[in-house]
Amino acid sequence: LHELAALAAALEDIVHKETAQRLETTFQLLDLPITAELDAAQADKVIMTFAMLYLEGNFTHKAMDLAVLQTYYSEEYDDWREVESWFRNIETRYLKGSSGAADKYNMPALLKVVDEIG
Repeated sequence: LHELAALAAALEDIVHKETAQRLETTFQLLDLPITAELDAAQADKVIMTFAMLYLEGNFTHKAMDLAVLQTYYSEEYDDWREVESWFRNIETRYLKGSSGAADKYNMPALLKVVDEIG
């Protein structure tokens, strides 16, 4: 049982590190430094861009691809509104909390959001 718990913890750590790397890639695609303090609109853009890349299963896109992806997901992806709503619910739970909206968000705060997604 102990070995199984250790394996589960190791797998969770691997997934967390991969998610952090994907979030860093998202910041880079949006030309944002990973140390940036983001306002709510910027944080939402990072999270929604992460969502599109996550659904694509491809974090190797170039920055110039993002407009095409955004158009595809907003206009042609049948379940985008549901996905967007799901991500925003998670975003609200982790970023807004019970005390209302924060002024600025950083990468560790956004990582909590995207960690829940995968």
